[in-house]
Amino acid sequence: VPEYYLVPKRAARAWPWLGRAVQWLEARAFQFAFWLIDRLSPERASAWGAAMFGWLGPFGDKAGKADTNLAIAFPDRSEAWRRETVRGIFRSLGKSAAELIKLRQIWEERDRRLEFVVHPGAKTHLEAGGAAVFVSAHIGCWQVANLISLHMGLDISVIYAPESNAALRDKMLELREAFGVKLVSTDAGARPLLRELSSGRCIGLAMDTRLDTGQLIPFFGREALTNTTAARLALR
Repeated sequence: VPEYYLVPKRAARAWPWLGRAVQWLEARAFQFAFWLIDRLSPERASAWGAAMFGWLGPFGDKAGKADTNLAIAFPDRSEAWRRETVRGIFRSLGKSAAELIKLRQIWEERDRRLEFVVHPGAKTHLEAGGAAVFVSAHIGCWQVANLISLHMGLDISVIYAPESNAALRDKMLELREAFGVKLVSTDAGARPLLRELSSGRCIGLAMDTRLDTGQLIPFFGREALTNTTAARLALR
C-alpha cells in the first residue's frame, strides 16, 4: 500500500499534520473496504476490487509513472492504448487486493478453486528437501501463489515490505498470515535470509519492485537498476 493516496508525498512530508490526517482517513477507507469485501464471494470481491481500483487508480500519481514507463517500453503505442493499459494495471491490482482479503476462504475451497503445476525438475529438488529461492513478480494471482507452501508442505520464509501507513500495518500482516509461511520484513536486511537458507528453509521474494540501488542491466533499451538479490542468495 503506498504511503499516501489522497495527497502528493511531497506535500504530506512538508506538513506532517496533513500526512497524519490523510493516512488516518485512508486507513478508515481501507478498513471499510476490507469489511465489505470479506462479506462477498471471492468472485464478487474480485470484480468489486477491479472496478474500484480501475476507477480510482488513474487519478493517483502512480498512474503518471505507469504511463511514463509504458511510453518508454512501447514507444509506438498510442496515448489511448497507454491510458487503457494503465486502467488494466489498476484493475489487476484491485483483484489481487481482494484475493488477499479472501485468501483463507480460497484455500479452504482449494479443491474447486486452485490448480498447482510444479515443474518436474523443481519437484525433484523439493522432494529431496533442499533449500530453494522462489522468485515471483507482481503479476497475475501473486497473492495466491504463496499457497504453494501449504500445498507442498514447504518451509518457506517470504519477504514482505511493512506498510507505509502505520494504521494499516497490523491488519495487512494479519492478512498475510494466510500464506502459511514465515514472514520476514525487508527492514531486517539480507542476514535473516542467509540464516533461513543455511537452516534448510526456502525463501520467497517478489523481485520487480523499484530500487534506488542495484546493478544496471538493460531493460527495454534503458539501463535500469535491477534487484539481483535472489541470484546472489542462490549462489551463496
